[in-house]
Amino acid sequence: MTTRKIKSITIAALSVALAAEIVYIGASKKDSISVFSSSEIPETLIISSDIVKINNYSVPVYEFADRDDLFLSAELLNAYGYSILEDSENYILEHTAETYDLTNTVFTDLSGYTVRDAQKKLLSGSGSHYIYNANSLFVVPVEALYDMSEVIYSDVTDTIYIAIGQQDEVNRNITESYAEITAEGGAETASVLASASGTLTAAALPQFLASSATAAPPAAAQQEQNTPQQTSGSRLIVLDAGHGKSSGSMTSAEFESEGYVKNSSGTWGEWRHWKSGTSDVPCEGSGCTGRAPSGGSCWYSAGNGDRATEPDINLQNALAAKKYLEQMGYTVRMTRTSNDQNPSFSKRISYCYPGNDLSANADASLYVCIHSNAGGGSGTAYIALDGLYDQRGISSTYVEDSNRAGKTINDSIVSNTSLSRSGSGALTFEPELIAFCKSPVPVAYLEIGFFDNSSDLSILKSESDSIGKAIAEGIDEYFNG
Repeated sequence: MTTRKIKSITIAALSVALAAEIVYIGASKKDSISVFSSSEIPETLIISSDIVKINNYSVPVYEFADRDDLFLSAELLNAYGYSILEDSENYILEHTAETYDLTNTVFTDLSGYTVRDAQKKLLSGSGSHYIYNANSLFVVPVEALYDMSEVIYSDVTDTIYIAIGQQDEVNRNITESYAEITAEGGAETASVLASASGTLTAAALPQFLASSATAAPPAAAQQEQNTPQQTSGSRLIVLDAGHGKSSGSMTSAEFESEGYVKNSSGTWGEWRHWKSGTSDVPCEGSGCTGRAPSGGSCWYSAGNGDRATEPDINLQNALAAKKYLEQMGYTVRMTRTSNDQNPSFSKRISYCYPGNDLSANADASLYVCIHSNAGGGSGTAYIALDGLYDQRGISSTYVEDSNRAGKTINDSIVSNTSLSRSGSGALTFEPELIAFCKSPVPVAYLEIGFFDNSSDLSILKSESDSIGKAIAEGIDEYFNG
């Protein structure tokens, strides 16, 4: 890809010129007209060798022979919540809906389609673009998204990264994109991104994104928070806030988007295991270790995960842990960011992989399940692994590493919050949990306090920030202690 495809683009939010290796693209792009006029119509679309990622999914991108422009189909943009409206003089591109999970989406292949001028300009943000019909389907210049999203371009990976959605989702996707650029380009690319606050390293980027979304507290308040000292954080951590929206309140579309399937009796759920040696093929009841709770089966109903009080407790603890991990320099992926979400375990585990691609090699270093206990008792514990796990990608020390992570984090919670240790701190009666049987990386499975114990519940509600900080410090000790 040549840099002339995105030349003369700046970002108002950063208000600075950026280094050549990485360029942020934002809202000051104007009059972005394609390099050919309506009287100069190319005949066909061809698939481009260039790479465009929207929210870190590689998407189909097209071009015309010997032209610099890159095009996306309106069909694809619609899947991301964009709509093309029409008035008497123009088409108007608007982002009118939430983004969708496109893991299993198949788009029309436009290669070889005849292209014709749509006769009206496309308006998006402050930009004006030519838009074309390809056999009655619209194709839209990639540049049309630049005013309406956050974009990174890197010569290192020869990729345009586009982040859209809510601010936390945008920040997460920018962070993941930057991590990919840094991983490909080496340490020298970690200091080429300038901003109004100075040069950012890969470790400092998440903290910068967080501070740009909300006003920074006064210096005195920051000292009172006892912010952990930053460490070298090249690792990626997946934080899984357990449970979520009640399955009884979910629509069929929500079940599908969250990765659930129906069994032969019409019940929404998922299979507990992958087929042996795979990381993306559900066992469907055979071809796996067959490990399941005593008297149970390989099927896990979505309703088994329903809880009332616990989902928000887990989410608040996870969000606090995310904050402190990012201050330490770690990259964090969240499996859910609101209580309106209830991902399947297959979808939760997918955050261990780049672009949620289960067929790729996992890029996460640790998967942390954040739960709270119930059923009579008090204190905090972790669930221990034991026995055989045979999914693709796990190391020979998967069990030992997982249990060491769980213990280290749980000990940190005991040492730094008002929660006591529950028994020995290790729960050894559930080694066949879905997370253990599907994760490609070590799993720390935490049961933090008993939410049906009034004393523990009070601590869970009043010390969520401290619990999150203790989780982050435990993770850091696991890697660096």
